[in-house]
Amino acid sequence: MSLALLSGSSAGALTSSGLPALTESEKVRNEVALLGLDVSHHLIDFYHDLLRELGVVRAADLLTLRSRTPLLVAGVKVALQSPPIRSGRRVIFITLDDGTGCSDATFFEKTQIHSGRTLYRSQLLLVHGTVRRTGARGVSILGDCAWDLSELHARWRESGDISVLRSEMDTLINISNESNKGNKGGESASA
Repeated sequence: MSLALLSGSSAGALTSSGLPALTESEKVRNEVALLGLDVSHHLIDFYHDLLRELGVVRAADLLTLRSRTPLLVAGVKVALQSPPIRSGRRVIFITLDDGTGCSDATFFEKTQIHSGRTLYRSQLLLVHGTVRRTGARGVSILGDCAWDLSELHARWRESGDISVLRSEMDTLINISNESNKGNKGGESASA
């Protein structure tokens, strides 16, 4: 490439296409589509207002929580595994990145009825679960429910009322907890 081309000295002024400039959200979505990663912003940055309203815990703050604390976490799905286990039951392990760190959640078979499809299909997730401490710095989440974050965000923007969203979420959490009774201590992945 010639130096003149880079400096723009031999080229005329750029002409606008007439299209509006990309929004920050559109830029990030294009970065992810073209490069496979977000460069200018973290994808979760565009959901902070909703996450704050819902009281979502950031990955960086997980170490401050006690075992068995119910919580919501959100992030970009960076890993999903469902390895074979001795019992033949399916367990889903998922890792979310929220820009402050990663959180790991485990979904046992009984909770997958309500959230399995969402876990596999959605890239931006909101997860409800319970903290499971496994040592001074060991924290994981026993997942109850998962939602597609972009769908929740769109519904929240349409309604403008967080209480409607909370009510819908609480209904699913209660249904999941009811079907998962007796499992709150967590199943063993090797069971």
